[in-house]
Amino acid sequence: HFIYTKRHFDKPEVVGFKDLDYLHGDGGGFLSGPIEADDGVKASKTVVEAESDDDDNDDDDGDKKSKKKKEKKNQKNKKEKKKSKKDKKYDESFHTLPVESLVNEKGGDGNTDDSSQLVGYNVVTAQTTFKGSWELFVENSGVSAMHVVLLPNINQALIFDATVWKVSKLKLPGPPCRHVEGTNEEDCFAHSILLDVETAHIRPLRLNYDTWCSSGALDINGRLVSTGGYNNGSDTVRILDLCDTCEWQEFPGALGNGRWYATQVTLADGKFIVFGGRDFPTYEFVPPEGQKNTINEVINFPFLKETHDPVENNLYPFVFLSTDGNLFIFANNRSVLLNTQTHTIIHEFPVLPGGARNYPSSGCASLLPIMLKPNEDRKSIPAEVLVCGGTLHDAYTKADLQRPKVFLPGNTDCARIDITKRNGKWKIQNMPSARLLGDMVVLPTGDVLLVNGAKTGSAGWDDARDPNLHPVLYKFQTDG
Repeated sequence: HFIYTKRHFDKPEVVGFKDLDYLHGDGGGFLSGPIEADDGVKASKTVVEAESDDDDNDDDDGDKKSKKKKEKKNQKNKKEKKKSKKDKKYDESFHTLPVESLVNEKGGDGNTDDSSQLVGYNVVTAQTTFKGSWELFVENSGVSAMHVVLLPNINQALIFDATVWKVSKLKLPGPPCRHVEGTNEEDCFAHSILLDVETAHIRPLRLNYDTWCSSGALDINGRLVSTGGYNNGSDTVRILDLCDTCEWQEFPGALGNGRWYATQVTLADGKFIVFGGRDFPTYEFVPPEGQKNTINEVINFPFLKETHDPVENNLYPFVFLSTDGNLFIFANNRSVLLNTQTHTIIHEFPVLPGGARNYPSSGCASLLPIMLKPNEDRKSIPAEVLVCGGTLHDAYTKADLQRPKVFLPGNTDCARIDITKRNGKWKIQNMPSARLLGDMVVLPTGDVLLVNGAKTGSAGWDDARDPNLHPVLYKFQTDG
């Protein structure tokens, strides 16, 4: 199946769901829990009550000392209220979206005043009050969407899976078939397609080098540059151009290390860099088309060794380009800022408590929209990262290796940090429900949509349970 959502973005508001209350602390606003995501959100509210005035009762004749004490307390309460207002900027609401649709019957304004300052932001004006819905678009795409990306210009979704299984629900239109490495077999099934999102037309694409749990990113021309994968694909670089007849170009042996479950990111100059992968705590720059890296181009990265649990929990690290040109790298429960020119870690952020966030614990993360203020000369432009979900460090061990299997609950928290501050601290909130193996998408409004995943267990090999069928919308606001 290929399912997608159509949605208009003129000041969207999701109705029928309550904002979560927040509990003020010294580090900012923290959402209270537990939260259940059923038909509407039931929030167990944590309320910070004002101190009791029992000790401050006035005498009948009016005790001056007591009055003075009350005045002092009132001033303190006013200050706390003022601080509360400031802290509330971090009290973003999580809205649970219905499984069956995203229709808003009431309408309303859900945008913040800062939305017009988003980089590249344009409000799309809706022609009606219809806010969108889920639509079953294609009954059988033929290929499981292990990876999917909407390509620019040609308005087609590229979908591809692993080749190792040697079968899909779509045959190639004709020879040549793929030779299965190490055997005399031929694989004549498609493992990659282009799907036209307007017409639903499907065009099969040939793949020779396995893309199982590979990485990738779009280049400045909108082409997909894919790296790594499994077996013969682990050191391969692939490029798909944008045209009606284009096929994958594959360059085996282009990478200096095998990259399976690695992360690829685009640098400020448009080049790519790829981090990690199973058994390789290293990184390297992706070579130009047709060229190959040697082992000398591979840079050791001890941070990926240090964050390696007995069951990993640091694969597919979260990597984002910061506004200062450095890279924010998050693996397991730790994060650093890396200068890719000097190959040095220039800062380590506080440990994020509550478990592991990367594969196979598999939380999700996003760089939040970057706000530009007109006519303001700033030495640094704030950038924030949001990390949501995941599970406990031993969840994979209990779900995959233990008998009988035990499926631990996933995390319900989201954490947010300014990666441009050297004294930055994680600000933690609760989601309406537990989520691992989820997907996170930044919408044109600046809000963040969380979909898919499970509530218990771990990633990998039938180890997850309790699918999370409730999409959640994170209402984005800035800290100032």
